[in-house]
Amino acid sequence: MDHGHRSRLLIPPSACDTWKVLLIAMFGTCAEEPGIVASSSDPVELTNASVSDDQDQDGWPIGEDCDDQDASVYPLAEEVCGDGIDQDCDGGDQCADELHILDADRVIHGAWPGGMAGYDVALADLDGDGLHEVIVAVPYAQRAVLIGGTEQGSMEPYRSLAVEAWAVEAGSDMDQDGWPEVAIAAPYEEDGRGVVYLLERWPDHLEARDADGILVGAPGDHAGWGLVLRPDSVWVTALAACEQGAVYRADEVLRDERLLEDATLRVCGPVSGDIAVGDVDGDGVDDLLAGLRLDDRSAALSLSPEHGESTLDFPFWTGAGSAPSVAVVPDVDGDGMDDLIIGPWLLTSLEGGSVDTRAHALFTDRWGEPLRDPIEGAGDLNDDGYGDLLLGDASGEGAVWVVQGPVSGSWAATRSVLVIGGERSGEVHGATDGTIWLGAPWANERAGMVAVVSL
Repeated sequence: MDHGHRSRLLIPPSACDTWKVLLIAMFGTCAEEPGIVASSSDPVELTNASVSDDQDQDGWPIGEDCDDQDASVYPLAEEVCGDGIDQDCDGGDQCADELHILDADRVIHGAWPGGMAGYDVALADLDGDGLHEVIVAVPYAQRAVLIGGTEQGSMEPYRSLAVEAWAVEAGSDMDQDGWPEVAIAAPYEEDGRGVVYLLERWPDHLEARDADGILVGAPGDHAGWGLVLRPDSVWVTALAACEQGAVYRADEVLRDERLLEDATLRVCGPVSGDIAVGDVDGDGVDDLLAGLRLDDRSAALSLSPEHGESTLDFPFWTGAGSAPSVAVVPDVDGDGMDDLIIGPWLLTSLEGGSVDTRAHALFTDRWGEPLRDPIEGAGDLNDDGYGDLLLGDASGEGAVWVVQGPVSGSWAATRSVLVIGGERSGEVHGATDGTIWLGAPWANERAGMVAVVSL
């Protein structure tokens, strides 16, 4: 994936971002410290037209400068926190606290050169001790790794499942025995059929045959590029099913090997690898949100599909580009319903159409460009009744921005309360019960790494 459109400069940690005050950052800001700033050497291209329209001569013309009467106010300016002036034109007057990924609570390094540990990551308390274990996909080392709730350092000594893991999910107690399960997808295995492995327990190093449930795609399906684990089912994308792609929902999966073709539900459509599942219409039945591989349609929502076979027919959204990242996120606008992320857009209504006219908010990077990397829900981190979000940005050194709801309109990532960056992070991230995880598969010459931050 090409993320070379911009680079970001991270200021070294200061007295304001020692870990003991990170909770303060979730509820306030540090007035004496600047946030992330652009390099003073960044070039600004001026034209005759822009100079003549630049009344304060700061290099930014009317329409781009949010205050063309003040030369200290312009996009990319250094923000002075809490002075009542929006110096950098991002829509706010606060600065995000900062944490480098290597200074996280736990840092776990990949042990296999080129293995790309952290290509996907999931968190769950698998043993009931109140601590989240970390499940890490290490695809080029042919394994998934389970790391305990307090462990860190190298991944090498920890329990593994010997499969070509590209996607991992955890947290749902599918058999209602009080212990959450783990799902691991290997879309290239079985000569391209794709396999999803289900584990009830992970006591030691395991082989594929040790899985408690195995779901296998049809020839050439590459099943498993999209994977969602719900309390009563597993949702799996198969890019070649139905001759265009499909999403399967498989129930009662904790038993011997089964074919995905025999699953409870198949939803056909030109799906990309990214799907999200949640009850977005409040009827008590899971709904399916899928990114699409179509030029004129970006994503589609299949409402309350229950069994048999259906298609992605309504509603559709356009305008976010082909195959965008999608997510179902906790209630960001306070209406009591889950909301949708399609590419850089937040939607709080299920009405289809162009995302730029239907969206509640558009998330942009520091330069005002739409974010290109995944946005995920973070729960309600500060207990104010609004869902919070993690904005990913894998350009440059990478960063994950923590944004508190409610949000609306054009919303710059720099209006966040916390940014965690470095090691080419930003593509892989998520949150569980106030714990943020970040995967950085390109770090350490592609050996990869994972960091865990508890708020």
